[in-house]
Amino acid sequence: MALTLEEKKQIVTDINKLACESSSLVIADARGLKVAEADELRSEGYKANVNFRVVKNTLVKLSLKETIYEDLDDDYLNGPTMLAFSYEEPGAAANILKKFSKANENLDIKGLSIDGMHLDASEIDKLANIPKY
Repeated sequence: MALTLEEKKQIVTDINKLACESSSLVIADARGLKVAEADELRSEGYKANVNFRVVKNTLVKLSLKETIYEDLDDDYLNGPTMLAFSYEEPGAAANILKKFSKANENLDIKGLSIDGMHLDASEIDKLANIPKY
């Protein structure tokens, strides 16, 4: 079922708010994740104050305008996109997704961003290993 214009506007508003309040963002391709696996990710995220969202790329681009993530490379926004926003601990989402991707080949980390600095997926350790406050 297609989203209405009002639903799309609400998604853009919600994601923009999450982006403005977050300390970091990890972008992943979650194509092929089973429902139970996605639920496991959300559960781990809830414990670490990480917010996961799967959103159409066109809506992601609109949502990230006027945020520190606005300049993300469009290469990260192709195919199914999962956004993982961290709040108190900048490395929380990176840590969860790094561990999960080791055990699950259906999760592919595309890129990450912290404080306006955008990094390739190969640099996930930089964010995942940030000491906790």
